[in-house]
Amino acid sequence: MKFSFAACGVIFALAAVAQDQNASIGAYSVVLPSIEVEGISEQDNLKGYIAYDQADLNRNGLTNKQTPQTIETIDIQKNRNYGTNDLSSILEGNAGVNSGYDMRGESINIRGFSVDSGDIYRDGVRDSGQIRRSTANVERVEILKGPASILYGRSDGGAVVNLVSKKANFIPVYKVSGRYGSWSRWGLGADVNHAVNNQLAVRLTTDGERGKSWREGIKYKNFMISPSVIVTNQSGDVSFEAQYTYDNVWRVPDRTPTKAVYDKLGIDYKKGFSHEGDFVEDRLHFLRTELNAELAKELNLKWVFGYRKASQNFDHFFAGSIVSGNRLRQNYAKQETDNETISNAFTLTKELNFERFKHNIAVGYDNSIETRHPRLWYSRTHTQDIDPYTSRGSWASNRNVPLTTDNKHRAINHGVFFEDLISLDDTYRLMLGGRFDFYKFKTRNIRGQTNSYTGDSFSPRVGFLWDFATDHTAYISYSQSFAPYGGRGNIGISTEDTSKLDLKPQNNVQYEIGLKSTWADNKFSSNIAVFQIEHKNIRYQPDPTNDPYTWAVRGKERSRGIELNVLGQIYENLYLRSSLGYTNAKVTKDNSNSLNEGLNLNETTRWQGNVFLRYVNADKWYVESGVTGYSKRYSYSTSGGRVQEQHLPGFARVDVSAGYSFTEHAQMTLAINNLFDKKYWRSSSRLGDERSFMVNLNYNF
Repeated sequence: MKFSFAACGVIFALAAVAQDQNASIGAYSVVLPSIEVEGISEQDNLKGYIAYDQADLNRNGLTNKQTPQTIETIDIQKNRNYGTNDLSSILEGNAGVNSGYDMRGESINIRGFSVDSGDIYRDGVRDSGQIRRSTANVERVEILKGPASILYGRSDGGAVVNLVSKKANFIPVYKVSGRYGSWSRWGLGADVNHAVNNQLAVRLTTDGERGKSWREGIKYKNFMISPSVIVTNQSGDVSFEAQYTYDNVWRVPDRTPTKAVYDKLGIDYKKGFSHEGDFVEDRLHFLRTELNAELAKELNLKWVFGYRKASQNFDHFFAGSIVSGNRLRQNYAKQETDNETISNAFTLTKELNFERFKHNIAVGYDNSIETRHPRLWYSRTHTQDIDPYTSRGSWASNRNVPLTTDNKHRAINHGVFFEDLISLDDTYRLMLGGRFDFYKFKTRNIRGQTNSYTGDSFSPRVGFLWDFATDHTAYISYSQSFAPYGGRGNIGISTEDTSKLDLKPQNNVQYEIGLKSTWADNKFSSNIAVFQIEHKNIRYQPDPTNDPYTWAVRGKERSRGIELNVLGQIYENLYLRSSLGYTNAKVTKDNSNSLNEGLNLNETTRWQGNVFLRYVNADKWYVESGVTGYSKRYSYSTSGGRVQEQHLPGFARVDVSAGYSFTEHAQMTLAINNLFDKKYWRSSSRLGDERSFMVNLNYNF
């Protein structure tokens, strides 16, 4: 609480300063487009440098300034110009975000805690789990930081990440694109959005890409296709949209030994250790429909239905430790996993005046049925010793491992929530809300042994907002979230040693204080927030690199930090996008291993940030340069009764790009990643890319 009160003093002192500055700015009449930014062409030179007023992930229909938590929106076209396609790279360097590498998922931690297992959504439908996905049909990424169970149910509490797709709308788009970059990377894409009339529009987005890496033996290929349709009635108060996405991501995984192993053996970082025949393949079928209807004046209904079928198959050698004779001992695993989810989400929003107060009310109900069927061929004793100084073609690849895991999991969840933003007057607003969830989980293992549990949880959110000056809102909030079975309910529970079974959910509590501001008549915006999150009853992996299938229970983790975001036009033709965060995430109690207590959470950093400047010459050309950086990345091993530090050094990477419009139809961009060829590690098992280039050509009919 001392932390919260101190932070409160800092924020409200800044609010007083902002109030004085606001008085001197004066009045302007120009308002940059914000909500309908999707209507801006992807080749528009301002894309990525204009703030959004509202986020789709806000089921309650409130604006960002009406929400007493941090909401960050990232237009990804800037990232795609650099050749970035995976979500973890897109979020790299943003405040509070630690993005690493995991060949099975996205490996994203926000405010110290993972979002991979249950907190990634596509257009409001959960899209989490053991899978990576293409972002070729994604318009922007929205992040609601901190616990968000009141809107979405189970959550690990760090954040909710929502991918907003390119969907059918009534703004015509007829575009083809091509790109080529370092290491024989190339891709083709098309995006056609056609308004048949003022009530019907259709869209088709497709993209394919393949390439190699600067690392030996690593390559990939992706394909995505996504048709969508929207239909409205004549008055426009009822609309229905539907979208289907097929996504196929195939790759030879780059899952290496640690930096310490490379350095001790004196091996060039260019050398990869994948074997002939290693692969990972993700397939995603995603169907989503949305019905919006104005039932009465200022009474709106939204119904979102989602069907998701995803699979991940892999067969590969990974990691590695040094054994006698300077040989490398690698681990091996093969897995086939199928996931299927059916979900419904109903939301009613209503504005009304009661007595002298204005109310923005949201009521919702959602349900989901999730099934997961993992089959695993893995043994800790099945390893492969290789000579790391020879070519990959000479390495033996013994893949003869019996099937050891064949589980079937089924989870059912029902949730209801109520939230009310009460405008006490023109200056003060109070938010009150809560959600009740009921869940059931069943599992069966390879030997036919079964287990099940049921549970429920209540998740409140309380906030207070103060519009102390025009364009400036200070806030304070308290929010909670939960995750069944310590955050692992969607993966599996024990069917054997039930004496150690702990069915309590993971509980997450956040205190946040912040200031949201717009400046110079909405030309640029800033957000600053101070937070504290506490996690209790957490499942974690003691050795995720070498033994990713063993889990333990710890009692409590805590994350504290401060974040600052500034976005928009700062001077005439000069635009800024910046994000800076400080996060102190630690283990405060560990029931399984007391040696972990007081240590920083693995794969987290204290400082994260990026700063990009873009100079825009009308609609003709632009130049851009930016820096992305992290401080030291923490990693520990507590084997053998002692703590071993395996930290990775921090880094700062410089990227540059330029764009030119030949005509109103044809554009080209050139981007250079890692301009000064900085050597760095994204995670304990993945190096950052060497300097590379990407050329993009776009033609709009």
